[in-house]
Amino acid sequence: INNVLRGDDEISPCLLIALAKALKKADITSRFYFDANVEFLIDKADEKIKSDWAKFKTENENLIKIVPGGSQADEFILMKADKEGSHIISNDRYRDREHLYAWIGNREERRLHKFTVDEGTLMIPDLGIYETVE
Repeated sequence: INNVLRGDDEISPCLLIALAKALKKADITSRFYFDANVEFLIDKADEKIKSDWAKFKTENENLIKIVPGGSQADEFILMKADKEGSHIISNDRYRDREHLYAWIGNREERRLHKFTVDEGTLMIPDLGIYETVE
């Protein structure tokens, strides 16, 4: 899971909190991948974002993977999904990597799930997720 940290191009850990809660409720095993600069971005943010990030990290400590510096989380996310048949929650289309992972563009396989937030609710229709973002 990568760009769920950003909502409308703003850093929003409260989306991650809502997503983690919804996935647990649905009994869906999850893992959260982040680029190496995530802590830098959080450090520059306001106190609410810092607090939400700390809460997310505390509640999901064993599910978080920050990739090594100089690499992108996308590569790790796609490799894990490919090797394990996992699903990805992201609004990224990964078009630049379809030649490596044919399932990305395969509509029948539906392993890439899009999300949106509307009026304070995180929605992922493919997974039946409808969760309030606090």
